[in-house]
Order: sequence, then structure tokens, then C-alpha cells
Amino acid sequence: MLAFSLASAGEPRRAYEIWENLPFIEQDQSEVQAGMAQVSLELNQLAKAKEHWKRITDLGVDEWRLGALIAAASGDLDSAYERFGIFLSSESSDASDFYQAGLIARDLDNLIEARDLLKRANELDPNNFRYLSDYGFTLSQDSDSQIRDQALTPLLRASQISDGNAVLEAEIAKLFKRRSEIKLSLKHYKRAIELEQDPASSTEHLGLASQRQRLYGLKRNYELLSRRNNWLIDLTTSPYGQSIEGLLIDDLIPESKQIVTASSSYEHTLKFQKLFTYVRSIGIYDLARSESQLSSGLGFRYKPYKDLNLNLYAEYWQGRVGDLLSDDVILRFNGSIFDQGRWNGEWKEDRAVWNERSLYFDTAYFMEQSQLIGLYRYSQGRTWKLSSKPAQTISPYLLSQIGFQNTKYDIRVGVGLRWQFWLQEDELRAYRRRFTIRVEFQQPLSTDLYQNTPGGLLSLTLNL
Repeated sequence: MLAFSLASAGEPRRAYEIWENLPFIEQDQSEVQAGMAQVSLELNQLAKAKEHWKRITDLGVDEWRLGALIAAASGDLDSAYERFGIFLSSESSDASDFYQAGLIARDLDNLIEARDLLKRANELDPNNFRYLSDYGFTLSQDSDSQIRDQALTPLLRASQISDGNAVLEAEIAKLFKRRSEIKLSLKHYKRAIELEQDPASSTEHLGLASQRQRLYGLKRNYELLSRRNNWLIDLTTSPYGQSIEGLLIDDLIPESKQIVTASSSYEHTLKFQKLFTYVRSIGIYDLARSESQLSSGLGFRYKPYKDLNLNLYAEYWQGRVGDLLSDDVILRFNGSIFDQGRWNGEWKEDRAVWNERSLYFDTAYFMEQSQLIGLYRYSQGRTWKLSSKPAQTISPYLLSQIGFQNTKYDIRVGVGLRWQFWLQEDELRAYRRRFTIRVEFQQPLSTDLYQNTPGGLLSLTLNL
């Protein structure tokens, strides 16, 4: 009895010593072997714990539970799950049993069983923060959108019990974002940002690079969701007047040696978050012939996927402002791929240097003129962080691109250097402004669209 009392009092080592010195017949009793297995588990002596558990001859609910915990601690999740299953179906009404079994099932990728077990744990103990949050996270990570939608109920309940968990608040914000409930998403992103900036509640130490990157990611999401208006101003001088930000079509371009292009655009996010309205203007000036032209457009942009940079446009276009004969309607499709994840061009708090790549594509059809034009451009380079205050990066890169207008085409390669300044970060938002300087040398490989001569490009872009 003394050994059991010591084990209950939190002195497993002394309890084990007493049991170990018992005569073999007494020591071999199931009750004693269960006690020795339990204290061995507490002492992290897993080999001894497994040996003692195997010597138990009278296995009840408590013994099967102990065996499951020993197997789980040893990394034998299959045995742990099997042992939980033996007594859970009929004999246990302990929420912690269903919770432990649910976590093991999740680790084994038995997601249906994990959801059922964690749900049962919450039914037995509906106000347990840990049970609610783990059940909610399990639902939110499911590939089925209908199951993901069920995650909000337990996660919001967990947040009501305790709103001091930054990871929980960020997950709730992400789920509201998926449902396009922007105000609620911003509310929980704000709470997550506040918690991650507080040393008492941050996920990691505030000075760690990984924690700074985590906080930056939250601020970036808050910035993107809260922004309703975007301005872009671009000034480009190039061998053929081609600006990446806006496709041009004009009689001046094919014959020109040097073109200066100035463009500006304003875009407003509509209540339906995937739809935007915009107005833009493009002015071109032929340095060789002292000729100029101003064009403008008004249209809508539709972004069907939140996490992919794919866009559809419908635009009223006036090729020469004030000339009704130059009116047209543009149907346009553009976007980029290969620039997600670690290859993206975002500022990174946790790295001093990183790789970037992007395949940009832009195709537009001018209905009145029956003109199809496009640009496909692949670039890849390496980015170095110059400083954090002010935030700036420099990126050398290689590029290849194909441009076409109906049956005419232009193929070229080049090298470039990009210098970026990242501006206006605050307590809730990541950098909201960006100033970019690009210098490129381009070499045509084959063309019947522009002059077949090499040239340089200089571009200044301001994102507001």
C-alpha cells in the first residue's frame, strides 16, 4: 500500500524501488505490474513500462488505457490506437480517452476516425479549451470545404473561453477569409497580431527570425484584406515601349527605336471581394520622332481564386483619348505562376537572401480591331536584403520573353537588376507601399514585330 501511496503522491522513483524489492509472487500480481508500468512511464523508462505492462494478466479499462499511453509514448501509434479502440467503444465515458485516441488517429492520418473521436470528447466535456481547439484545427485542415466550414463553431467557442492564443485567432481569421467575411476576418487577424507582439503570448520569442516572419505574414494578410484602393504609377523607357504592367497596341511602336511609356491606374475593391473596378491611362512618347499618344481605359477585373494570381478583365478602351473612332472593348487574361511559396517576391523577415522566379502571362483581345496581343515572360533571380530600416532589396535576374500581335512575334532574352524599397509598415499592416527601379539589357533572338536590335530598359514603378 505504501508504494501506491507514494506513486499517487508524485514520488514514482521511491514507489518503484519498493515494488522492485517485493517477492516475485507478490510482484507478479497484475495490480503491482500495472503500478510499476505506470511509474516507469512517468519516469520515461519506456522499455521497463512495456515489459511490466505485458506481464499484466487482468486487463481492464485502466490497464488498456495505460497500455495505449505507453505505446503512444514509444512512438508505436498503431498499437496505441488499437488499445484505445478495445475499450472506447463500450466501456469508457472519459473525455480524455476520446481526446487522446483522436490525436493518435489524426497522427495516423485516420481523419474520419479522428474527427469522430474528438467530436465525442467535446460532447463529453463541451467547455474544454484544448478539446475544442484541437477538434477545430482537425476540421479546418481537411481537404473537403464542407468539413472545413464546420471548424468555425468549435474554434469560436474555444476563443470565447480563452482569446489569448495567437495561433487559434489566426486560424479563425483564415476561415472567415475563405468565407469572404472580411470584417470578422480582420477582427481576428488584429487579435492574432496583438498577441504575437506581446512577449507573454507570442508563439516564439519576439527576437527570433521565425517569429518576425510569422508576425509579418499576419500583417500582410491584414493589409491585403483591409485595402480597398490601389494606385500604380509606372514610367518605362525601353527599346520598343513595352511595359510589363500594361499591354500596348499602336502604330508607333514597331518602327520606333526608343519609346517612353508612362502609365497610371487606380483600382477599387468592390463589396464582392473577387471583383474590382479600375481606370487606367497610358501615355507613350516616341523620342526619335517626337510623337506622342494618350490612351485610357475603364473596366472590371475578376479574380476567381483567392490564392492564385489569375485575372479576367473586361474593359472599355479608347486608343486615342478624345477620338471616338479609336474606341474598343478589350477582353484580357493575365496572371503569374511558379512564384508561390518560397519562390515569391515578398519581403521576408526570416531570410537575408532568397530565390525568386515567375512566369508572367498577359493576353488581350481588342474586339473592334480584331487584334490579339500577348506577352509571356519568365524571370528568375536571387534577392539580397540590403537593410531593414529602411527596408530595401536588390535582385539580379535573367529573363526570356515572347511577345506577339496576331501573327507577328518577338522573342528575346536579357539580364536585369531590380532595386526595391518597402515603405509604410505599422502595428497592424505590413509594408503598404513599394518603389521599384528596374534596369535591363535585352537581346532579340527573332522578331518581325519590333526592331531586331539590342537595347536597354529602365523602369520606375510606384505601388501605392
